[in-house]
Amino acid sequence: MLIDIDHLREINDRLGHTAGDRVLGEMGAILQRDLRAPDFVERMRQIFARHTFGDLGPANAPGISAGVVGYPHSEALRPEDLFTLAESALQKAKSGAPDRIGVVGE
Repeated sequence: MLIDIDHLREINDRLGHTAGDRVLGEMGAILQRDLRAPDFVERMRQIFARHTFGDLGPANAPGISAGVVGYPHSEALRPEDLFTLAESALQKAKSGAPDRIGVVGE
């Protein structure tokens, strides 16, 4: 799985890179605290949506887009192939509205 923080560049531009770094740090702490399989992608989106990021204020949590690929996968012969497939799914998710999940099928 690959994740991308939606609108992080806008946060950096509007509030500065220090604020963006804090958002990254908070998201990393949330992942470490609340990560569990198998439902963690959906749970992660819900947890981030409820979290109040100090620099952003209430109700301004950035969404995340994710690209997910299951393993084993017929097109994944090397670890790099999994990354490429997940990256493709992420781009598919990001091509629509923010806060979406793209999944690569078998």
